[in-house]
Amino acid sequence: MFQLMFVVLVFVVLLLIAWKHLVARKQKGMKKPQKERIMGCKTATKEINVAFPAGYDMSWYVTTQAGNKVTVKLFDDTTVYFEKSKQGTEAMPPLDYGVSKVKGNNLKVKITVESCSEDQIKSAISGHNIITPSGREVGKGMHIAIEDWTDNDYNDVSISLLAWKR
Repeated sequence: MFQLMFVVLVFVVLLLIAWKHLVARKQKGMKKPQKERIMGCKTATKEINVAFPAGYDMSWYVTTQAGNKVTVKLFDDTTVYFEKSKQGTEAMPPLDYGVSKVKGNNLKVKITVESCSEDQIKSAISGHNIITPSGREVGKGMHIAIEDWTDNDYNDVSISLLAWKR
């Protein structure tokens, strides 16, 4: 009985030590490092076409949790709907959200990242149509997930867009 209690005690101590190290590592910087703009840093830019027709109503919700400074711009050939920047590893508050009518043609999202380690922006894009039960298309949706670092988790910028006929 004593040996069993000793084994359980050793196991619990080892679990506590592992938990302590895990928490300490997370607090010390498992998050992406905050970077200041210094000599040698690069600016990477990516533009993504959004196939929403002029005249549709549109909504957007954008979050970022990147250690690098990120700027996101939603625009077409006549209007800038928003252009905002943020640097920080917390997703809240969102970078921007809103509603507007699509006023022009060539709607695009432009992402700019200032980075001292990466010079590219990777994206994963999904799109869909909003279809009524009778099969009529009444809107479109698009989600863009951005990776700006080396961990390939695609959670650095999240852009959700919807557009619908009025």
